[in-house]
Amino acid sequence: MKFPFLLRLPAFALLAVAAITSCKKDNSSPVANKNQLIEATGKRKPDTLQMISPRGFFEENTGLLFGNANTDGSAYLYRQFIAGNWTVSAVWYTYRSYFVTSVPLPSGDPSLIKSATLMLYSDRNPVGNGNQHDANYGSNNAFFVRRITTPLSMTTMGQFNWFNQPAVTTANQVLVPHTNQTFRDEAVDVTAIVRQLVSDANQMGPLGLMIQLQSEGDHYNIRIFCGSTNVDVARRPTLIIQYN
Repeated sequence: MKFPFLLRLPAFALLAVAAITSCKKDNSSPVANKNQLIEATGKRKPDTLQMISPRGFFEENTGLLFGNANTDGSAYLYRQFIAGNWTVSAVWYTYRSYFVTSVPLPSGDPSLIKSATLMLYSDRNPVGNGNQHDANYGSNNAFFVRRITTPLSMTTMGQFNWFNQPAVTTANQVLVPHTNQTFRDEAVDVTAIVRQLVSDANQMGPLGLMIQLQSEGDHYNIRIFCGSTNVDVARRPTLIIQYN
């Protein structure tokens, strides 16, 4: 469904429309781990507006940065969202991934953001990367979530590759710990990152986040999540924001 009239609304009005839209039941919204983030469906604290990005209304896309010093194998709108290090034909390659969302944000007042959570869901069928069976593997598969500082556009995200990566900042980065679980969904608290973006009102474009291993040495470590074109729509990455 298209909403052409929204293009004429100011940014804060867009937030109000988005919040109202999110009150409607969306069967395609992510379900796993949601009870970790919010109260029972439909319940809200009186001082909070909650918005769950309705799929199909805001764009939420992922890309893969894959390569080494000699080779680039990156892909945009990739079906998996990966941080890792692995070999192909005995040659080591590194995986990084980026997530971009066009969810509207207020400008200049970070106190309007109560919380922001990046939901990542393990790929239950991780064929094509890693050992083809385990979404999480290795002795140290901890990874960082960092904010992209390169000006972004939803229509030009395919410009990036291993040799032309978007710039990131370590300010407010989040370290997601190592796991021995074969499959583990993650609810990553990126509130500080989003608040900083709102404070930096001079940065234009949507919010971008990158994941990469804490240690990218030549070891078999990997985390494979579902990407933005995964066949299971409910397990694609999404950003959940609560507004004060």
